[in-house]
Amino acid sequence: MNIEQFCLAKSEPTRYPAMWGPFRMGKWLYATDGRICVRVPARTKALPSTGKVPRADNIFKDFDSKHCTEPWPNSVLVRIGESLNMHAEYIGGRSLNATHWFNIACLGSVRFNPRGKPSDPIQFVRGKLQGVVMPVLASTDLSG
Repeated sequence: MNIEQFCLAKSEPTRYPAMWGPFRMGKWLYATDGRICVRVPARTKALPSTGKVPRADNIFKDFDSKHCTEPWPNSVLVRIGESLNMHAEYIGGRSLNATHWFNIACLGSVRFNPRGKPSDPIQFVRGKLQGVVMPVLASTDLSG
């Protein structure tokens, strides 16, 4: 599964250049832009060295896919002439950047964990892909 759409844009500065592409940590392959992080089981033994990586594994320490029971809303989002980054969508009572919402919706057959406060991260799954996305108003950011 291609997870590059969840990586930080190469035009964005970061102290973690590894975020510009997927990176391996343990048995997982991660992609993150600092506000959303996804992982899939790594299929290869080695990836090219990309330098210092964020501790993306830490945000999955409490991840439990059995709580991801609600289907991801798949309503059509069309905003002609406007940036998706300027809008927020509401998922499980939490405000979410529309670009992140759209990228997750494009995966198809996604389930999310509806539990939590408005500031809590949203956990989601699709097959073996696991993800966590921060609500718009949350302060946690991995990009450093």
